[in-house]
Amino acid sequence: MKLRTATVAAAGVAFLAGAASAHHSGAMFERAKTVTLEGVVKSYAYTMPHSWVDLVVIPPGGGEPVTWGIECGTPPAMRNQGLTPSVLKAGDKIVARIHPLKDGRPGGSFIDISVGGRVYGNGRAPAGEPAGTAPTTG
Repeated sequence: MKLRTATVAAAGVAFLAGAASAHHSGAMFERAKTVTLEGVVKSYAYTMPHSWVDLVVIPPGGGEPVTWGIECGTPPAMRNQGLTPSVLKAGDKIVARIHPLKDGRPGGSFIDISVGGRVYGNGRAPAGEPAGTAPTTG
């Protein structure tokens, strides 16, 4: 009986590991492409397993605003890059660089965000500066 219980438990763990692996796939993002968005933060969800930024963008040339969903890292990863909830708030004007969704919907994967003249992201900052303090470069 113990062997059967152990076998069922092992199968369950293997199944869940496969599901977790699939969940963390970045296959839906166009990693070879970078899109730069300028807009206003609608919300910043600093939550597990991934943080999210909803960014309202006015299309070039005008038109109806479009809300882009930007998938970010975990809260600890975002904190390590200096991007805590106190840094990014609804109403902030930002520039975000993302890897867009392959299917063309308005969304993508976080690369970096510029807020108030500072760039947050890519997991690094210039030598001698803590993450989140790098000045914006043109």
